[in-house]
Amino acid sequence: FQTIVLIRTTTRINHQSTIVPLDPLNRTAFEPTSFREPQKKYSTVGSKAREYKLKMLQRRDKIKEEFENSQFNFIKEGYPNFGIITSGVSYNYVLEVCDKLDIRPPILKLGTTYPLPEKLISDFIKKLKGVIIVEELSPYLELNIKALAKDINPNIKIIGKETGHFSEAFEYNVPILFDVFREIYNIKSDIHYNSLLKDRNILKSMLPKRIPVFCPGCPHRATFWALTKAVGGKSSEIAFMNDIGCYSMLLLNNEIYSKLNPDDLLLSMGATLGTGSGVSLASKEKVISVIGDSTFFHAGLPGMVNICHNNEDVTVIVLDNSVTAMTGQQSNPNTPVGDSKKKIHIENILKGIGFEDLMINDCFDAKNCIPSFKSALETKGPSIIISRGPCALWNDRNKRRRGEKIQPFFVDQDICRKCHTCMRDFYCPAINMEDALAEYTDENNKTWKGYSSHISPELCDGCGVCSIICPYTNHEERSAKDVIKPYKT
Repeated sequence: FQTIVLIRTTTRINHQSTIVPLDPLNRTAFEPTSFREPQKKYSTVGSKAREYKLKMLQRRDKIKEEFENSQFNFIKEGYPNFGIITSGVSYNYVLEVCDKLDIRPPILKLGTTYPLPEKLISDFIKKLKGVIIVEELSPYLELNIKALAKDINPNIKIIGKETGHFSEAFEYNVPILFDVFREIYNIKSDIHYNSLLKDRNILKSMLPKRIPVFCPGCPHRATFWALTKAVGGKSSEIAFMNDIGCYSMLLLNNEIYSKLNPDDLLLSMGATLGTGSGVSLASKEKVISVIGDSTFFHAGLPGMVNICHNNEDVTVIVLDNSVTAMTGQQSNPNTPVGDSKKKIHIENILKGIGFEDLMINDCFDAKNCIPSFKSALETKGPSIIISRGPCALWNDRNKRRRGEKIQPFFVDQDICRKCHTCMRDFYCPAINMEDALAEYTDENNKTWKGYSSHISPELCDGCGVCSIICPYTNHEERSAKDVIKPYKT
């Protein structure tokens, strides 16, 4: 049919993994062809667009006919006259619930949902007294099947979202379907998922929270530590526009970075700039817009032009970690790459747009980043801070390729003051607490007693920011008096 095919997966499918046996993949060398070889035109305006629309509708009807006999759509025969129509991962839940309730209703599994195989669906429902529509989110199948039933079987009872049995929100699971099926098929069961879920939640409440955090050595952690210090007690005077990337985890770490108001706004890639512009015009708070380097190139340039052109009172922080980190460290125009590609420097683009107040921070020199953040927040009009530091995972991979060692740090247990500044303020997963009580008496005869901090050499990435924020370490003139020191192997 020479058309695009959209394979729609759902959250639960995407969060699974397995070993997939593959046949040999025989790759062929790419050879350019003439643009005009397919003898197609791609101008979609005026009369041409109307012509293409007719062809598209004709193609859709042919695809619908194909789907009527597609192997992806099938019926699992059963004996009650109250059937089930489902699609996607919900089919697995349907099978499990039917097995637990020991029922065998007829089930229509739809693997192709647009265009719908209307004849197949009509043949399935025309002799049924009722049907349960099991689909996640919007009632797409339910509404279309209702429209078909009006002529095919007007007396059929359709159970779904519009009857209140299912919600349009969230994913489905076995307990949700179990309760609905038990009610519809009038079956008694000793299984009570609600009580099981209640017991699970009680057990869950006993466990410590394990929120997602930035990796050891992540440049974003250092950036937001410095920004938090710069904001200080003026949290109520800022509005924080976040964006899509690893830094989206600020929202999940709201308790740690509460001074930044990380739950103010987080919408979509590049939205931080446009919304930041609008908020700066309508609110009294100073607007901070955060955007990553890959998002900057992907969806940020129009927003940057808008902020500069309209002289908006927005502080933009560009998180430059050299790579598209969140989705697997893919390269972007800012990534140092081979000879075949040219690195595009973010600061050159911003200067070309017309920004004048532009600063570049080495984010791992965390304390020295605080003044530039303070200055930007106190400045009226647009200001840009490029917070630069490589993604830890990407940087480690490059180090290993070059044969470089990763130099971790450690806490000198003999002189640790047990203040836990490194843990409380920085929240690095490589830092934890010793389980043995210890004490230290300093040169002023003051005794420090408690549990010392501990840096795991296996997890530490060697960024050294913990040694910068430690009040008892001089990172600029290192000595034996430092509590946090480079680990010597």
